[in-house]
Amino acid sequence: MRKRLRCVILGAALCVGCAGGSTAVQPTAVWDAQAAKEAENTMHKLHHAWDQMDMAQVENAIADDGFLTTFEYTGREDAVRLATKAELVAWLKKQFEGIKQAGGTTVAVPQRKMECRATANVAFCTEECNILVKRGDGKVELSPHRGTSVLRKGADGWKFAHWHVSETGTPRVVDANNPEVAAYIK
Repeated sequence: MRKRLRCVILGAALCVGCAGGSTAVQPTAVWDAQAAKEAENTMHKLHHAWDQMDMAQVENAIADDGFLTTFEYTGREDAVRLATKAELVAWLKKQFEGIKQAGGTTVAVPQRKMECRATANVAFCTEECNILVKRGDGKVELSPHRGTSVLRKGADGWKFAHWHVSETGTPRVVDANNPEVAAYIK
């Protein structure tokens, strides 16, 4: 009897809010395909700014309001906690300067997987890409990555409130003329 009563109580709890006896799950978010496309375009714009190491554009892409702590890794694989936009921007400037001082360039190459889901003013995006860093010696470091981003839309457009990117495999060094990277490296 106790087991049956628990099942009845659980079943009643699961059906709270069901209208007219319907057991259909009601959506909790109103997904907006156009907003998702706008967020995806914002992701592509960030890639281009990143490729150009244009810190002014990268900084402008990050929200001043609602920033959520992110984590990045140093070259020694130590996690770095970046709790504010200012900390993230300072860290990125340092990374870009290191690449420039070594005579390198960077390219984020989106692969076939980029997905965004959005409401009218919040978007969640995932992507899989390779980050290519052309070194001063002409070789290219190819590093597979996955990323997750949260964007918000305000009067100033879509801005990044959070992102996290992790390597998904061991970086490889290849020649710049390797067909895997040649089309993307100048």
